[in-house]
Amino acid sequence: MYPYFIQLFILIYFFYKNETSSKFSFYKVNSKKLLIANLIFVSIFIGFRESVGGDWYNYLNIYNESKNLDFFLNVYKRYGIYSFFGLTFGNLNIPVNFTNYIYSSIFIYGIYEFIKTDRNPYFSLIIFFPIFLIIVGMGFTRQSAAIGI
Repeated sequence: MYPYFIQLFILIYFFYKNETSSKFSFYKVNSKKLLIANLIFVSIFIGFRESVGGDWYNYLNIYNESKNLDFFLNVYKRYGIYSFFGLTFGNLNIPVNFTNYIYSSIFIYGIYEFIKTDRNPYFSLIIFFPIFLIIVGMGFTRQSAAIGI
């Protein structure tokens, strides 16, 4: 539970610094870079989870099954792009977490496009964090990527 609270407190810290700093301070000048760095961290946090989410074992089974199936049957008839990643990364012996990271990066990019014009995007991230980032981002892999698109 501590990693979730630590991430939330990091977002609160940057929100506070962005609100209270002067116009030419380090936080205001580099706010876009800091936001992107925070979002990359959140994407890694979501993507490299292990046994988290309501459908974790279903996706793990799809990933493991897709390594042994025919390409056409796997991609076109079953689960689409998720099976393609399972086939590609599974045959390269890359763990399922990398596929989750790709999907979480798509999800986080969609959030970035949504909040980048806010006066203080950390406020939006703090609001998004409990439900949108933790429950949706970590719980539903393909659905979160669809939201990001």
